[in-house]
Amino acid sequence: MEFIKSSVFRALRSHLQDMSKLSVASFLATALDFIVFSLFVRLFELPVPRGAVFGSLAGGIFHFSLCRFWVFARFERNLLEAAFRYAIVSGSALVLHSTLTTLLATYLLDIEETAWLTSKFLVFAFWIYPGSKYMVFGRSRRFRTARRRGYLWFGRLRKGRW
Repeated sequence: MEFIKSSVFRALRSHLQDMSKLSVASFLATALDFIVFSLFVRLFELPVPRGAVFGSLAGGIFHFSLCRFWVFARFERNLLEAAFRYAIVSGSALVLHSTLTTLLATYLLDIEETAWLTSKFLVFAFWIYPGSKYMVFGRSRRFRTARRRGYLWFGRLRKGRW
């Protein structure tokens, strides 16, 4: 019971909740991307590259909005700064995912789909989630409140008391 009340457990639970909500937001954004792409290619008969651009833009704007207002609900940074940082994290995730998938498929894994899925998970867990949580949308209000009150990050130690 003591572990459940500990700050480490609360932090772990908070990360799992954020990752779960980020996964749902990513799924919904991907679905919107697919729907917009299909509409532009099938209904409006646009070329595939243009349909992909419009789908990606719609999915990206939707994902950014969901992350800002629902997943992390943090507003420390202004909208343009957060959008610029989001573009950096998303663009670098694209490069990381493409490179890692290629390397895994070429040198480690025989099945390309397994390489893609492994790469997707690794980039999500170790780049997209921390990048979105800390770089794009900033630290949580809890951290700022704890810092203002003089507490260290995960402990109950006050400044000057080691």
